[in-house]
Parts: sequence; structure tokens; C-alpha cells
Amino acid sequence: MKFDWVGSFNNGFARVGLSSKYNFIDAQGKLLLNQWFDFVGSFNNGFATVKLNNQYNFIDKKGNMLLNQWFDAVYGFDNGFAVVKLNDKWNYIDSKGNILSNQWFDGAWNFNADFARVRSNDKRNFIDTKGNIISNQWFDGAWNFNNGFAVVKLNDKWNFIDTKGNILSNCWFDDAWNFNDGFARVRLNDKYNFIDAQGKLLLNQWFDFVGSFNDGFATVKLNNQWNYIDKKGNILSNQWFDDAWSFRDGFTRVRLNDKWYNIDKNGDLKGL
Repeated sequence: MKFDWVGSFNNGFARVGLSSKYNFIDAQGKLLLNQWFDFVGSFNNGFATVKLNNQYNFIDKKGNMLLNQWFDAVYGFDNGFAVVKLNDKWNYIDSKGNILSNQWFDGAWNFNADFARVRSNDKRNFIDTKGNIISNQWFDGAWNFNNGFAVVKLNDKWNFIDTKGNILSNCWFDDAWNFNDGFARVRLNDKYNFIDAQGKLLLNQWFDFVGSFNDGFATVKLNNQWNYIDKKGNILSNQWFDDAWSFRDGFTRVRLNDKWYNIDKNGDLKGL
């Protein structure tokens, strides 16, 4: 059979087009499906999206339709679930075609680290792989979970929740960033600090800027001068610098009075 269009092989099958309809062909040249569709997507995590009469479904590699229910829109399987839309609401299905949640949402995003963001009435929350909403509080904004915590926004302030939905800090911040190497950066009143996984601020001193931890140290800026802190909040050097780079492999570079130096984790300087 000659086709009007042929795609590349992916996961054992290639997409083919004929007379504005689409199917799959295997490595032996056999068509996978008796039905030709208005669109077929590539196989991903064992399933491919198919479209017919402006409705969407999934097929497996044997050509079986996953569900009797067709949807208004779908996003392919990722981390065990696909996002589906029906009657202007969103939900999830698993690889057996089971609907994850009894609640349908105004918006839904792919799963990431066993949790997915959902939106209802312009508020955000998270759903787990069992279909549970993890927090009683709905938020104005939310980022994906990263290193056990998600950044959330409420009333123009930012905080963190853990995977059980607990708020991390009693203090709400003007801005907050994802956890990295055990700490997250936070900003309040145009000053910066770090918060740990117990919700404690690392530093008594707030700085004009702090960088992320790298190789055990983070850059800090105060009064247009730079230094470093370790994970106990100790300042590395008695000398403050005009510029400072991040640590890598035990060393970094600093600038002082238009001269550049190497500095080690003991705070010792060596001219370049």
C-alpha cells in the first residue's frame, strides 16, 4: 500500500496518512488498526492519542481502545496518568482507563513527583495518585513539588507546603524559590534569607541578595559587597568582595579592588 504521508518509526510503529486519515504501520508493514482516524499521535508510555469526529481517546500497541468514553481533549500519559477534558472540565485517567478523581477541575497539569497541580474557581491545589486533594487550603498560585516541597501563593504572599499539605513556615514571604540542597531562598521587604526543611530561617542577618547553595556555600550580598555563607550560616571570609562567583570543586573566584583571586573553602585567597 502506498501512503500520502509516512512518519518515522517510534516505539515499534510509524504513523501513516492516506486521504487525510491516519493509522499506524508496524515493522512488518502491517496496519495496526482497522479504523482510520482524523489524527494519531506517537506512542508514549504504551499509548497513543487518536482523534475522530473532534473527539479523543487512546489506543494501546495491540490497537485496543482504552475507553468507551471519548473526550474533548487529552494530554498523553506521563508518570502513569493522562489529563483528559470533558464538558469543559478536566480530570485524569490511569492506564486501565479509570477516572482518578470524583471531582472535575477547571484546569489540570501533568503529574510530577507523585503530585499534580489542579485549578478550581481560579484557586490551585494538588492531587495525589490516589485522587486525594492534599491541602484543605486552596491557593492563588502553586509551583510543582521539588525536593519534597511546593511553593504556594496566597493573598500576594508566598510559602511552602509539604507532601501532606502542611504549611512550612509561620512567616509568609514576598517571594520564594524552590528548595535546593536543603534550603530555599526567600525574600521579605526587599531582603533575602534561607529557610530550611523545618521552616527555620538560616540567618539572623537578612541580605540584599543571596544565591543558591553550590558545593556547600552560597553567595550573599550586603551593601554592594559579596561574601559566602555555609549551611550553618557562617560567613566564610572576614574580607568582603566586589564580586563573587559560585563555588565549584572546592574553589571559586572573587574580585577585590579590580583584581581577581581564587578562594577556597577555608577562605584563603590566592592571586591569579
